[in-house]
Amino acid sequence: MSDEKKPVDLERAVDNMISGMENRLTKFGRSVLHSEKSHAPLRLANDAYQKFQETINDRMEKNLNWLSMASKADIDGLGERIHEVNERLIEVEKLLKMIVNQDQRGAPTGPPRTKKAPSRAKSAKSPAVRARKSASRTR
Repeated sequence: MSDEKKPVDLERAVDNMISGMENRLTKFGRSVLHSEKSHAPLRLANDAYQKFQETINDRMEKNLNWLSMASKADIDGLGERIHEVNERLIEVEKLLKMIVNQDQRGAPTGPPRTKKAPSRAKSAKSPAVRARKSASRTR
């Protein structure tokens, strides 16, 4: 019975192997990335990538202009202008509602009129004109 081997815990063995690999990889990364020799190539690679992106963006903008299509900046500008117009429109609608509410408060509340108001044409004449007319009638 003493010759029997204990069963190997496979899960624990795999965990130990993976954690050991992670530790070695972390040490290697720290030693490489913290050295001054690695900074120069990484900086060059980053600068090259930035120039590549700028070149692609410039080419894309030129191609879109050639096709008479709007760029992202143009679309963003239009979006901002539309937002401003919408805000102004909301303000105008509020003002119109206020005006309508004021008009409704001053409107008559009774039934609509069925007769016409008397003409103001006779009452609008001056007293001198009325006196001349009455004098010509009495003659």
